[in-house]
Amino acid sequence: MDAHFKAESPWYSYHEIFRETGARLVGALPGEVVMMNGLTVNLHLMLVSFYRPTPARHKILIEDSAFPSDAYAVKSQIRYHGLDPAGSLLIARPRTGEALIRTEDIEALLEERGEEIALVMLSGVHYLTGQVFDIERIAAAARRQG
Repeated sequence: MDAHFKAESPWYSYHEIFRETGARLVGALPGEVVMMNGLTVNLHLMLVSFYRPTPARHKILIEDSAFPSDAYAVKSQIRYHGLDPAGSLLIARPRTGEALIRTEDIEALLEERGEEIALVMLSGVHYLTGQVFDIERIAAAARRQG
């Protein structure tokens, strides 16, 4: 517990170190921003707000080999809603012999399975391959599915 309050850089107030930089980053005043939580907590908060499965639309689309804690958050939210990840998790994969997932393959997956997909969650940059996803194009394809 000493690390929370008595360390050279105490954990409790650590977020304050980033306030000025964070404010500049988002175009706000320092008193208007706070750095908090970890990525997995924030994913859970977003998923609990945006993942609204129905009997017809219950699948979440993620990329193959998503960051392990991202996949964990998605699977746990699927379970939270009483569903099984085996039937409610849809994974966009690269073609055989390729390392990257083609944008057109994600678009095709959305076109083919869009009526089953409740949420699309892709990282901006894949942590293993460094692939930068064309989020604008993928989001447009997802929006076309409703």
